[in-house]
Amino acid sequence: MVSLMMEQTFHLAWTSLSSIVGGFICFVEMKSIFENITVITNDPIFMRILKMIQKKGSETIQEIGEDDKQIGDNTNGTDK
Repeated sequence: MVSLMMEQTFHLAWTSLSSIVGGFICFVEMKSIFENITVITNDPIFMRILKMIQKKGSETIQEIGEDDKQIGDNTNGTDK
């Protein structure tokens, strides 16, 4: 509420201070929830989620690289 009031009081139209503050609060709360789940279940679920995202990202990057290579092989140097 304070950040929203600051936006309105000081006419901060160039920034969305309340959105930035709200996003930060959401991030901190989600991190806290995952930490508590880890303590309660003794299972590092947050780390497993990060590893899944990282693995999927790596696979996607490899697929893009393979697609680029196939496109390069199909041109056979005819494009100048």
